[in-house]
Amino acid sequence: MLFKKLLPILITGLLTAHIAAQDDNDYTWTSSDSGGITYSWIDLTSNSSATSYNSSADDTYYGPYNIGFTFEYYGNEYTTFYICSNGWVSLGGSPGTSTLSNTTLPNVGLPNNMLAIYWDDLRFASGDSYLIYSDGSQLVITFNNIRNYSHSYYHKFQIILKSNGQIIYQYNDMTL
Repeated sequence: MLFKKLLPILITGLLTAHIAAQDDNDYTWTSSDSGGITYSWIDLTSNSSATSYNSSADDTYYGPYNIGFTFEYYGNEYTTFYICSNGWVSLGGSPGTSTLSNTTLPNVGLPNNMLAIYWDDLRFASGDSYLIYSDGSQLVITFNNIRNYSHSYYHKFQIILKSNGQIIYQYNDMTL
């Protein structure tokens, strides 16, 4: 069987099962626990080429930002993205929503070009930030110390888009 894309999801300490799955569009995913890929956090806080945005907003989205290359996702090509304060990224045009409620995808009411890395009721509070870095071969988007709305839990996670179509989700600090 020939796979069109590899959609790796790096998860450390959150999944114990060794699983790999495929969707109807031949996207596959695996976890770092199964040995398919290696967890390798990209620290944008010490990267002078990364752009940091501080925010103290809730239930909003930011953008558009340039990916830095053309990224193909489910047969569509994208060059821009938006960041939602509720833990997801939307490729292409304005998402038109900043929904915090999880639901099935695809869904006519949501941006179906969504990368839902940690879709929850999150918020940026004073001092929280998101960081963006692209070098033309990869785009790194880090949610840096974003908080759960109902609690003061801090989370740090990132999405990496590679120009070859690969998507990597990494979770660095998911303090509870």
